[in-house]
Amino acid sequence: MLLLVQADRPGSRPRLPGSVPRGTEEERGKRGGATPTMSKKNPHQRLQAKLARLLSEKFPGITIEVGHSARWDRTALTFRWGGFDDLLPEERFHRLFHSVPEDFYEEHLYGCVWLELGEGESVDDFLKLPRSEDVQDKEPRVIEGLAKVRFFEALATELGEEPTARCGGDFTVVRRVLTAAKLKNSALRDALLVLMRNGAFCDCEALFNAQLLLLRTGKP
Repeated sequence: MLLLVQADRPGSRPRLPGSVPRGTEEERGKRGGATPTMSKKNPHQRLQAKLARLLSEKFPGITIEVGHSARWDRTALTFRWGGFDDLLPEERFHRLFHSVPEDFYEEHLYGCVWLELGEGESVDDFLKLPRSEDVQDKEPRVIEGLAKVRFFEALATELGEEPTARCGGDFTVVRRVLTAAKLKNSALRDALLVLMRNGAFCDCEALFNAQLLLLRTGKP
């Protein structure tokens, strides 16, 4: 996903709020008049190392680049991981964002562009991927389709009596149920986007939001 400043709309397309303050030469400092040595990491390198320590265990093999983006005129965080290949942008962002402590985000990441790329994926290809805002007009039809194939009933059965215990924090079970319902790839994608548009980013959240979604279709 692409995030510039606020995390309340994951997956939203570029917005350009105020510039991000940068340290002055005095803040970077000279001790005793000495010129800083090249061996010291610059702020981007230090942030890159901190993010790697935070994320490498949960996202094995992830590569992270931190640097100034001329395209957006601010610091950009580029995360590249093979596990993103089959995920939609908002899924990618949600998994990353909730792996970062809130105080770390506020101190180091507020105001940055976030780019979560799959293996071999370009930034332009990433920006063309569908977001939940793209299904606004078709949402009622998608929800009716889910009700027709009894998706929510099947999801409840799969998750059992303790949905949170069976939930892995992603759409593993949701995808399995949608695939079993023989939805085409485009319909499956739209279903996930509608779920995310309504605040569900994992199996148990999809189930807990089911009644609200069904009420929109007039279903009991």
